[in-house]
Amino acid sequence: MRTKPTRTLGSRLRPLLFGAAVLLVFLGAVFLPGPRGALRLLAKKHRIDQLRHEMTEAARRIDSLEVLRRNLSDPEFALEYARLCLGDLPPDSVAAPPH
Repeated sequence: MRTKPTRTLGSRLRPLLFGAAVLLVFLGAVFLPGPRGALRLLAKKHRIDQLRHEMTEAARRIDSLEVLRRNLSDPEFALEYARLCLGDLPPDSVAAPPH
């Protein structure tokens, strides 16, 4: 009768040790200090995304201010805008628009 060979402790631990070594190499690459470390690169990418978002918001604000500036060149709009911002003005403080 043939007996089934038993696995030794070394053969049982070999896959576990290999997995631990791979995990250690991966974590070492992620937390590797220096300018090319994965965490540093992720932080730079996040900062680039933040700056792009800020640029988009600034462009929207510029566009809305340009529209407001164009609208304020109309005296009637400017008077309504002033009323909206400051409340009703006394009638003697409003000069008639030039004709």
